Amino acid sequence: MRLHPEAFPDRPWLECARPDCGYKTKMEGDFSRHVVKHTDKYACSECDKRYGRESELQHHMRSHDDTLKYRCQWPGCDRLFTSQTNYKYHMNGHTGETVYTCEWEGCGKTSLSLKAIKNHMSKEHKC
Repeated sequence: MRLHPEAFPDRPWLECARPDCGYKTKMEGDFSRHVVKHTDKYACSECDKRYGRESELQHHMRSHDDTLKYRCQWPGCDRLFTSQTNYKYHMNGHTGETVYTCEWEGCGKTSLSLKAIKNHMSKEHKC
């Protein structure tokens, strides 16, 4: 479970120096991963997108080639996904195998969608 930044009152905020960004966090690892996004040294050969990490470019390349995408196996569903994680979340919507629960103490909100729970936590609990 991730804790709210306010749980670390002694830890300083780390703010991105780019004037058009506004990103801030108290977690050094998250900040390091964010800053590398601004380097944009890996360019897509198919479009004008650029990425800070080679792995991000490799993931993006799936968007240009349907044979590299994950295809939903559910009867009647023809959705394609560039990431296995998103494919698994989508399949959960069909199967109902995993129920995600809000991590905020005492809340109890549940959903079949991790994205919905993350949105809920962001809006309701400012996480």
